[in-house]
Amino acid sequence: MRTSARRGRRPLTLELTPEEATELAVRVRAPTSTQRDAARARIILACAEGGSAREIAARLDVPVRRVERAIEYLLFHTNSEEKRRLSGVGC
Repeated sequence: MRTSARRGRRPLTLELTPEEATELAVRVRAPTSTQRDAARARIILACAEGGSAREIAARLDVPVRRVERAIEYLLFHTNSEEKRRLSGVGC
């Protein structure tokens, strides 16, 4: 019997500083945040908890592609020093 290796994309890993986690939590709860920003913040916080894009999407009841796009947005809008710190993030 052959054992199969795990297929698909690797689980998302993201370590947030306490300040980053606090800022994201504020964005999720702020009444002035746009729906899009609040959803992105919720997804980034879920990524910090761990799991694959599919698991995070199921947990938050959003499409997998929305999770992938939120991570792409995060990586696109961070400076090069932060990108090195976030290099383990992937979808």
